[in-house]
Order: sequence, then C-alpha cells, then structure tokens
Amino acid sequence: MGSIEVGKMGNIVVTDGDMLDPRTNIKYLFINGRLLPLTSRHTELFDSFKDRK
Repeated sequence: MGSIEVGKMGNIVVTDGDMLDPRTNIKYLFINGRLLPLTSRHTELFDSFKDRK
C-alpha cells in the first residue's frame, strides 16, 4: 500500500501471500530503505535441528 519514491520513508514488507494470513511467509523486510536479515538465533536453531530423528 502506498508508493515508492526518492525521499520517502522506505519501510517495505514482501510476502508470498496475504500479510495477515498465518501461513504467509515474509520474504524480504526493508526498514528505512535497508534490507534486514530475517534470521535470528531461534531460526538458526530451528533450521539446525528440524531434520533430527
């Protein structure tokens, strides 16, 4: 919603579906025009242990 132009605040969320749907994944997050990583210690731990048997 809105527009992207030089000089405007650059907060953008890119998703693969409806942002309010719990099944939707956030693909990219830009705050003040800067790409933020979507990883944290929690996501890294989940990824390292998700395939354990």
